[in-house]
Amino acid sequence: LIFGLAPALQATRLELVPTMRGEMTREMRPDRARHALIALQVGASALLLICSGIFLRSAFDAARLDPGVRTSDTVVVAIPNEARRAALLQAVTAHPAVVALAASSEKMRAVAEVSVSEEATARTASSPSLVRVDQIAASPEYFDVLDIDIVRGRGFTQAERSAEAGVVVVTETLAPALWPNRDAVGQVVHLQAADTAQPNSSSLPSGAFTVVGIVRDVNGPLAPDFFPSWAVYVPTGAENPGTGLTLRVRGDPERARQALIESLIAVDPGLGEITTMRTIAGMQAYILQILFWVTIVLGGLALALTLSGLFSVLSYVVEQRVRDI
Repeated sequence: LIFGLAPALQATRLELVPTMRGEMTREMRPDRARHALIALQVGASALLLICSGIFLRSAFDAARLDPGVRTSDTVVVAIPNEARRAALLQAVTAHPAVVALAASSEKMRAVAEVSVSEEATARTASSPSLVRVDQIAASPEYFDVLDIDIVRGRGFTQAERSAEAGVVVVTETLAPALWPNRDAVGQVVHLQAADTAQPNSSSLPSGAFTVVGIVRDVNGPLAPDFFPSWAVYVPTGAENPGTGLTLRVRGDPERARQALIESLIAVDPGLGEITTMRTIAGMQAYILQILFWVTIVLGGLALALTLSGLFSVLSYVVEQRVRDI
């Protein structure tokens, strides 16, 4: 109705007798609005097709990008029901497809403060005393299962399976940010929750911790959400609440995932999500592929409508000028 209103009003101003004779009148000539609409339609279709090409190229680049961790044979298991944790751990450990097991928690915001007496004189203005970091609990097997190298120092030992051990591992980027003029291994850092009002702040260990190792940064599509560059790892164990499992499996990880679902669903009907690390790493490429198909369909439809509209407009203009021709 809205788009038909303008030509309807314009039609009321036509001279009927010359129009019926097929004579060209000034009111029937293409106006600026028509040309503007054609240009807008052509530009929109071209823009959608360009966006689809960008999404397709980005999807190919994301698929070829190195995730930075081991994804060929790793599976992630979530444990939402803490009451069934012991039974699930026993079933996972006894499963023939599982080669190694590690545990980790989700990242939580914390504040790190360097606790060295002479640090105030050695610290530069670009290195503040209080730094917001991501705190992650990880078991001693975590770095080995995901092939994350310890670049200096050591990882957690089997005896260090809780925050009471008083040790942490920091990332390669965070270490020079906290200690720009010295080796981070052996230094002491104070940790506390960044926001005491957050729901899980009580589960965040706080206090003084000694840095025993520096772990390499994970660069790739998984880095921002799962492996942040400014992270402090505290020790934990698979038996501790609030942790999920990372498994190294035999053979195809998708088949192992299906076998684990069939085995663990009998132990806990409310079993959490079981996902392969390969699927998690490819999620970015998958989202880009969806965006590509959406834009290519919309762009193709817009292009078809544009071609049809141009043909109709040109036919209309030519038909108006037949008598003049």
